[in-house]
This record gives sequence, C-alpha cells and structure tokens, in this order.
Amino acid sequence: MNAPQTGVMNPALQAQGQSQAHESAWAQVSGKAQYVDDVPELQGTLYAAVVKSPIAHGKLVSIDRTALLQEPGVHAVLTHEDIPGSRILATFTHDEPILAHDRVEHVGQAIAIVVASSVNRARH
Repeated sequence: MNAPQTGVMNPALQAQGQSQAHESAWAQVSGKAQYVDDVPELQGTLYAAVVKSPIAHGKLVSIDRTALLQEPGVHAVLTHEDIPGSRILATFTHDEPILAHDRVEHVGQAIAIVVASSVNRARH
C-alpha cells in the first residue's frame, strides 16, 4: 500500500524545487490586479461597525439607541432583537449568540452593530 515507488519519475512532472507562478501573479506585479479598495463605491453606501463588550462577564440590562441615532451620519443601531430567525451562530455547539442579549460572556463579544454613512462615523 505505501510501498516505495520504483522507477524514474518524469522530471517535468516534479514540482519540488521548481518555481510556480501564482495564477494572479502577473496582474499583481503589473499593477492590473483589482482589489476591494479599487472598486468605486456607490453613492449612498453605508458602513457597519460592531460594538464590542469591554467587560468579560456581566448582565446586559438595556441598550439605549436614542443618543447614537441622533449622531450625524448614523442610520441604524442593530441589536439581537433586529435579527430575524435564529439568533445563534451555526457553530458545532450552536451556543454562540450573533449579538449578545441578557448577558455578555467575554471581552470583545458583539453587542450591537452601528450603521453609518462613513467607516469612521460607524466606529466612533
């Protein structure tokens, strides 16, 4: 089954020790490759930023969207209540909420999503 191969392999078929050009290499080195940042944005594009928990464990009492929605350029603040259908990520244990509700369980857990007219406004 795992017996050593006998005979001589065709050297042209051996990849080891041979330079292989990546499929997009020519476009990249010539400056013709198009990246996400090269695609023109459509007028009215909105951006989203995740609000993450600064604490490791705690009770999530409420999220007051009022002040955020009054900020210039902020269009929406989404919480677990805004997710249609299952609010749990499809991990193998099916126990990770997409956005926290009732409690936070680790630093950096997603609590809400801010949608705004610019990346900086959404992050701010």
